[in-house]
Amino acid sequence: MEIRNLQILSNYLPIINILFHFRREIINLLYGEKYLQSITLFRIATIINLIRIVPYSPIMLALGKGKAFSDTHLITAILLVSLNLLCVNFFPSTIGIAIVTTFSTLFCLIILILIIARSLETTIVKFLPWVKMLKMLFAAILSCITTRMAISSISTTHIYTLLALEFGIYLPLYIFISNLLGVNYQKVLKPIISRNKKKEQF
Repeated sequence: MEIRNLQILSNYLPIINILFHFRREIINLLYGEKYLQSITLFRIATIINLIRIVPYSPIMLALGKGKAFSDTHLITAILLVSLNLLCVNFFPSTIGIAIVTTFSTLFCLIILILIIARSLETTIVKFLPWVKMLKMLFAAILSCITTRMAISSISTTHIYTLLALEFGIYLPLYIFISNLLGVNYQKVLKPIISRNKKKEQF
């Protein structure tokens, strides 16, 4: 299970960091300058994806925990509605609602992880590859900061050029730093590549 989670994480985490750090360019490209005011909301919503690496639904259904899955989402829905009502009445702001929604979703996902870990007779520490996750996160953050510093010296404002340069610097740098930290992408992604090749043969 940990290996599978690591494979998902290795693909997922770089994308999350790209969305988090290059949000201005991405929103500008997709929606235009008039939506740039939603950058803060976009950043808050992106944070929750750091814990979405586990395919909760199929795992819990396979473990016979369908009721626990439904109950957790029901409790989360009640929590979300209650907190949103409080937020709207006492702290009316879109950022507040975004934080409440993110907190409620995070609460739900943590409960699901605990249920799965308990069903598999393991701990949450062993269930997820925390050490490699932190290494990947550090590599991603360092790569983003370095990319930002490199891009800041370039005077172009063309959105397509900026994104191309950012991705062109970020991805190779991220893979390089990850390898230095002991996260071998070739080894991690090899099972996925092998499965895809087998599917193509059939």
